[in-house]
Amino acid sequence: MDPQKRSHRRIKNPDLEQVFRDYSPTLLRYLISRVGSEAEARDLSQEAYLRLSRVADGDLIRQPEAYVFRISANLANEFLLKRHKSGETVELDTVLESGIGGDTDAFEQHLEARSALRRL
Repeated sequence: MDPQKRSHRRIKNPDLEQVFRDYSPTLLRYLISRVGSEAEARDLSQEAYLRLSRVADGDLIRQPEAYVFRISANLANEFLLKRHKSGETVELDTVLESGIGGDTDAFEQHLEARSALRRL
């Protein structure tokens, strides 16, 4: 096969569709367990399949399940790292233990105080 033509090949749509049908439910459960959010897991799953579809030579992928799970693991790691660095998440257990659970104003004040402490 001509090397130039080969470098532009993609995984064939039927193959990608089969991989999606076979592994999508398992992959979604895996990602939910990693990131803790179904919505985020769905986004990461879509990104994983998109990246799989961009593989230049799909014939080189011998184990598509392992490949898509590796892509997903990397995406989950990146997501968790960004979430950890941004500090935008709040642990609900901590909020409930602090006794601020029902008062929205107090909750906002608590978040602002935590944010101010982080900036120091």
